[in-house]
Amino acid sequence: MLRFLDWLIALPRELDELYLEEVLGMQEDTIVAYVTSWERIGEAHGILKEKREILERLVSKKFGVTAEDSDLIARCDDFVQLDAAVDAVMDATTKEEVLQHIR
Repeated sequence: MLRFLDWLIALPRELDELYLEEVLGMQEDTIVAYVTSWERIGEAHGILKEKREILERLVSKKFGVTAEDSDLIARCDDFVQLDAAVDAVMDATTKEEVLQHIR
């Protein structure tokens, strides 16, 4: 877009220099690496996997984990539910108190 505006509008030299300074300042402030949709999806899957692994480790250490528990945890794809379950581990007195958050 900036190239189009530069081509479209001919500014006097002093305004052209001021314009260039402003554009360069804006570009420096807004440079952000583009992340593709598949990278975002991959990152989300990686975060979900980590949360599942953490939950399974915590539940396993405190209560023990069955194959059914592992399957339940592995099928959960909700960040909020996983976080709630992880948070519940500390105060829970039974495994069911934790796993109810992801059922």
